[in-house]
Amino acid sequence: MAATVLQSGVLAATKEHTATVIFMHGLGDKGHLWQVFGYNQERIIGDIRGLLPHVKFIFPHAPIQPVTLQGGMSMPSWFDIFSSDKINGKEDREGMLRAVNHINELITEEMETSKLSSDRIVVAGFSQGAAMALLTGLTSERKLAGMVALSGYLPLRADIFAMATDTNKNTPIFMAHGDSDVVVNYQTGKGSAELLKQHHYQVDFNTYEELGHSAFPEELQDLAKFFWKVLPEQA
Repeated sequence: MAATVLQSGVLAATKEHTATVIFMHGLGDKGHLWQVFGYNQERIIGDIRGLLPHVKFIFPHAPIQPVTLQGGMSMPSWFDIFSSDKINGKEDREGMLRAVNHINELITEEMETSKLSSDRIVVAGFSQGAAMALLTGLTSERKLAGMVALSGYLPLRADIFAMATDTNKNTPIFMAHGDSDVVVNYQTGKGSAELLKQHHYQVDFNTYEELGHSAFPEELQDLAKFFWKVLPEQA
């Protein structure tokens, strides 16, 4: 195993393991203590896990590093954040691509150790982690089962489509956003989905009224349906 493979929290499948979701947390969080829904990790996945007993969930931990937008404070972060402007603000391209490399190493490890093909793996994330899921999926040379971006946005939009491969051009993308989100503006998330659609990606964008930078049961139900669609149980 490569020395740079990310450390992760894991929830094993409850029956024969035939699929995996790799979920990237948001800024300042950790994989094994992911609480964006206001519950502990087991409760979050427990709400949808009953329908997906064959799915293993991996929650990688982002490295701890200084974040410019937070006054240089060190915290778990997939990349540095220079500006709250997700459209025109300066972005940490180098840090993002380094994180993508780490996530790809984790995918490789999962394929080798679990004997899965890449099309039985979904990359997913919340907020900053959602940006990583999209960047990883769009630039991947491996065919994935799906991508999930909760309360997130499309990073490096000036050149991401030049970086993208055709491998996941038709891979389903589930995006969800609360219309009261003030951390990642709702219009930023919606605009990201519209831009992906303009480039002929298969995006299902879901809006949740009066929801801030978080999630709630209806969203979990929609997410569970997506997982079941792209990662059906195999005989």
